[in-house]
Amino acid sequence: EEEKDGGREGPPGLRICDRVVTALIYFNEGWEEKDGGYLRVYSPEEGKQEDVAAEFAPVAGRLVLFDSKAVFHEVLPSFKTRWALSAWMTDHM
Repeated sequence: EEEKDGGREGPPGLRICDRVVTALIYFNEGWEEKDGGYLRVYSPEEGKQEDVAAEFAPVAGRLVLFDSKAVFHEVLPSFKTRWALSAWMTDHM
């Protein structure tokens, strides 16, 4: 499922719409292409959500940062356990 961090439910600072930057770091040693679980990001241009800009394999040590408000993204199906840590910088004080 495509996702754009635009949710407005919840307390300020914890809502998806407060996210400015998404950070993901992966912990998957020996990850192979057949394992799936890629992060797919789409062009941030308006009306271009069908244009794949990049795909990132969830390999150990990889850090991915992107603009939460502008970049549509999804995680493709994974065929084995996939470990990641997600963090967000918000614009709420």
